[in-house]
Amino acid sequence: MSMKFFYSFAALASPANTDLEKGLVAASGKIAELEAEVRGLRNKPLVTTENQAAHISAYRASFPTEFEADKPYFVHDHEGDCFVFFATEEERDEHAEGIIQDHLDDCWDESVVNILAGVMTHKIKQVNLEPRPDDVDEEGTAGDGSYWAEDWQFKCDYKLVKAELC
Repeated sequence: MSMKFFYSFAALASPANTDLEKGLVAASGKIAELEAEVRGLRNKPLVTTENQAAHISAYRASFPTEFEADKPYFVHDHEGDCFVFFATEEERDEHAEGIIQDHLDDCWDESVVNILAGVMTHKIKQVNLEPRPDDVDEEGTAGDGSYWAEDWQFKCDYKLVKAELC
């Protein structure tokens, strides 16, 4: 967006302002270089020492990443820990603020708008569980005529159910 502005402004500059025009074109080229550099840095993995990597792993492991009734508040960061659950709104909000700050660098990371925070109201539950029958033949057909792939241990459905909060 900023490059368009510089190019259009440079195109409108009068011939008498050629130094200004050259400066604006050079500035827009530098902006393009910097934008490309930032995009390249975002796509590189974080380089850490073995000790730092272990510390980061331990820190992330300290947060529950599966819903528990006593921790209904969550933060979702698609680029980080995915879902992290908390017992209180305050803990959730503090964690979310830390993630937001992590997205700040020399420039604003637009993916910050994809960070979500909320309270769990529903979850998916496994229902109608049917264990694998003993009479499945080599072609995967059970005695009742149903099909069972070789690696299926059970069949089931899934249903959205209200989460039981404490």
